[in-house]
Amino acid sequence: MAQGEKIVPLPRSRRGSSALDFHDGNVLMTVAETYPRLLDALLEMIQNPIDAKASFIRVVVNLKRRNAMVEDDGNGASQTKFEQALTQICQTQKRVGDLGQFGRGLISPLGKCTKFTFTSCPKTGASQGYIRWTFVSKDIQGMKEISGIPFVSLPELFFSRKKQRSRKKQSFVPWRTQVRMEGIIKDRFLTKLTLDELVRAILDRYGPTMRKRGIVVKIELTDPEGRQQEKEVTAKDFEGQKLEEHVINKDDCGNTTF
Repeated sequence: MAQGEKIVPLPRSRRGSSALDFHDGNVLMTVAETYPRLLDALLEMIQNPIDAKASFIRVVVNLKRRNAMVEDDGNGASQTKFEQALTQICQTQKRVGDLGQFGRGLISPLGKCTKFTFTSCPKTGASQGYIRWTFVSKDIQGMKEISGIPFVSLPELFFSRKKQRSRKKQSFVPWRTQVRMEGIIKDRFLTKLTLDELVRAILDRYGPTMRKRGIVVKIELTDPEGRQQEKEVTAKDFEGQKLEEHVINKDDCGNTTF
């Protein structure tokens, strides 16, 4: 040490915590972006009915009018169950063995449409009736703190598998849960979709479960030019093309066909 140089004491060790803050709307939109394409969102909208023990799922996509809808006859969701799901996004509520595990699929339509609605009535305790929640992408994205998702009860709706004519103050619907997207964004890459692509994706992901439980998925798709296609999708025991036959002839055993 040089003569006359001062000794500077080391600072004391300190502990504490620094503030952390989130913009709820931006976080929720970012989580929804883990399903970037319309196809991804539709697959999630189909997965939840499968987990809810649906036997029939109807998928309607109209790319000309920019809307989409998934309806099912599964167990439905009570207000309590749905609100629990809202508070536990990214935390699984499903049993081990269910196809979905992280709850993010609930908000998968966010950012891919102007708004979407979730309407449901539980199979048990159906006296609660139908409730519809509305998610508006622009509103949610602008919220630093999300206090809640608005809902309205629909006492005029009643479940019936058989088609029935609506009566005074009563409308019969063949679904317990409906998810409806309106104002799908105009992005050719994110919203490009064909019937064959959707069918193939459904069977690739859910085929074994559909085959085991006899689930039927009916698809109605209208392309951007207004052309309509329909297909009823079931998982067959065997898929693919028949292989070419090969015949081997040997004097000691005759013809052997493979």
